[in-house]
Amino acid sequence: MHAPSILVSALALAQAAVAAPSTVMMRRQVNCTNIQVFVARGSLEEIPGRQGKLVDAVCQGLPAGTTCGSTDIQYPATFDVYCKSVGSGVSFALKAVEAYAAACPDSKLVLTGYSQGAHLMGDVLSGAGGLIPNQNCTQAKTKPLAAHAAEKVAAVMLFGDVRHTANQTYNLAEGAGKSGILPRAGAQLTGLNVYSNKIHSWCNGEDPVCSSGNDIDQHLTYFDQFTPDAAAFIKSKL
Repeated sequence: MHAPSILVSALALAQAAVAAPSTVMMRRQVNCTNIQVFVARGSLEEIPGRQGKLVDAVCQGLPAGTTCGSTDIQYPATFDVYCKSVGSGVSFALKAVEAYAAACPDSKLVLTGYSQGAHLMGDVLSGAGGLIPNQNCTQAKTKPLAAHAAEKVAAVMLFGDVRHTANQTYNLAEGAGKSGILPRAGAQLTGLNVYSNKIHSWCNGEDPVCSSGNDIDQHLTYFDQFTPDAAAFIKSKL
């Protein structure tokens, strides 16, 4: 067994404080909606995690007759064998988003992820696979989201992303110019940047996960700080 990595240490400390059950009721996909939000929770969170607040903000106040729902990405969201945890989330999300897009071609899709969930949502768009430094594991390779689903994606929200990469046009908050624990590079960064005009990636300046900072509290406050702005951006893209 290898010693705890920087990734596990930072994420575990941050997410231990957010593992309490959310008061937002879990939504279940029952049919096609005009807007469908796919939610990847952070490590150790109960479904849907803190992003339930964002889903509520997106789905409220829409024009009369507009339907809105959400799908929770089912994955372990643990630190044990991190590559398998995030990899299983990528696989589930690809299947869920592609199947929904095929069944509901008139729907607009929103993807949102927090912490480990942001890692996997980014990988859904960019393609994934390869060695995870400091984890002594290799994430399984996956192709980017299929074209028929990609064209339905209206907005992508990333919060406290493990794979946050400095100075991207869609980066927001004081950590915009900093990189996280596992920044993207090469083809995977290029693949994500295809969606650059649809992405907002929020990163606080001292968040230890997305900006290599030293203040755990900055990883825990995204949905208290930025929910109204994030929901407004999403609605502007619908």
